[in-house]
Amino acid sequence: LLYNRLIWVGIGFALLAAAYALYRPAARGAKLKKADKLRALAAAEPVESPARGPLAEPSYGLRAALTQLRSRTAFEMALIFKSPAYVVLIALGLTFAIANLLFTGEIYGAPILLVTRVVITTLIGAFGLISMIVAIYYSGELVWRDREQRVHEIVDASSTPDWTFLIPKTLALALVLISTLAVGVIAGVGVQTYKGVTDYQFDDYLMWYVVPEAISYALLAVLAIFVQAMSPNKFVGWAVMVVYLIATIVLANLGFEDILYRYGQSPAVPLSDMNGTGDFGVAATWVNAYWTAFAVILLVVVYGLWRRGTETRLMPRLKRLPRRLMGPAGVIGGLALVVFMALGGFIFTNTHVWNEYRTSDQDEKRSADYEKTLLRFETTPQPSVVNVVTFGRHVNNSAGMIISNPNSAQTAPSIAKRLKRGPEENAGVTVPARGHDPGPVFVFSFSTASRPSPSASSLAMSLAETQLPSL
Repeated sequence: LLYNRLIWVGIGFALLAAAYALYRPAARGAKLKKADKLRALAAAEPVESPARGPLAEPSYGLRAALTQLRSRTAFEMALIFKSPAYVVLIALGLTFAIANLLFTGEIYGAPILLVTRVVITTLIGAFGLISMIVAIYYSGELVWRDREQRVHEIVDASSTPDWTFLIPKTLALALVLISTLAVGVIAGVGVQTYKGVTDYQFDDYLMWYVVPEAISYALLAVLAIFVQAMSPNKFVGWAVMVVYLIATIVLANLGFEDILYRYGQSPAVPLSDMNGTGDFGVAATWVNAYWTAFAVILLVVVYGLWRRGTETRLMPRLKRLPRRLMGPAGVIGGLALVVFMALGGFIFTNTHVWNEYRTSDQDEKRSADYEKTLLRFETTPQPSVVNVVTFGRHVNNSAGMIISNPNSAQTAPSIAKRLKRGPEENAGVTVPARGHDPGPVFVFSFSTASRPSPSASSLAMSLAETQLPSL
């Protein structure tokens, strides 16, 4: 151990001697101070560039506005796409989506093919959290970057209107979030190909996944920019958005589920290869229009309170808000407010007046009551319908059922059947129709006990019914 220490002490002295021999106390290689740079620039001869023609006259028309919008949006998006954090987050989302798709093997215990509607349902859950993180983080970077780089006074001193900063930042964040949808589609198609499914149904990817999620991401981008614009610094804005993320989960579990006050939420839309989105898609469209109108109101408020120059306090900006809303911004905000209130009234009437509104707790209690009421019929034989014959081609149609008793060792004096609506007529016995969900349960008694009969065609019966009381 002593020799080891002596060897390394000797090596240390040798390195120290080498450093002393090589050291030169000169300014060569050192960075110049700011004052030295300024003196050097002042002493340098100015370089005069020859005139190449008259200077371009500024234009403030629609064409110039669109050019500003396009260039500013591309500039903001490029800053996000070049960020290493964005690449890492997208890689995590892609890995999580592929893992979920690979292990999606069955639904309700039955094996399934990885058709497009199953892929879409999985992708919506896989990229949700990643998109929220991207919105929270990059909204702060977009809103506060100019001030952190100490160029905000130069930018704010220009004659550029506020919308050329607000709209491109919001649009850039929304488009970046929407780009994750393209990554999700690539992951879905890749896993489908791996599992042997080649009917990709790109139109369903577009209408069932890209378009609805793009609306949700755009609403999220508006909210994130609004929070950052109202916050005294980006860290407070990040904290507020994290609280919002947690609140969306906690409040729903506490019973606050109404879509009228849950920002950006829309009713669940089950997907079907036969019916598409059905009426659920129409309901989601109304709700998305409702929240889109509210998002426009948020943008107008942000426009009126946008920071310019060195003033960052909220109260002075609130005082000048009415004056800033005197122009087109106020008109747009007023129209959005009218649409928001009209759609809110329509949705409330539809969900609370014309239809019964139930929370998840109420649905759970209703299911429990349903099970308690029908538990005594647990062992009652269930019918096996082997043929349905319809009569006529009218809107109010009628049908007859042939029911067999598959039990080879037991006769069936009665059967229990849950129907969405009661049969209008069975063998001359009138049955009152009922339409309450999950449907009434009818107990049919045979005039002669149904004997075991694998052949349904030999079964003849007349039915009398006993209807259970309403839950």
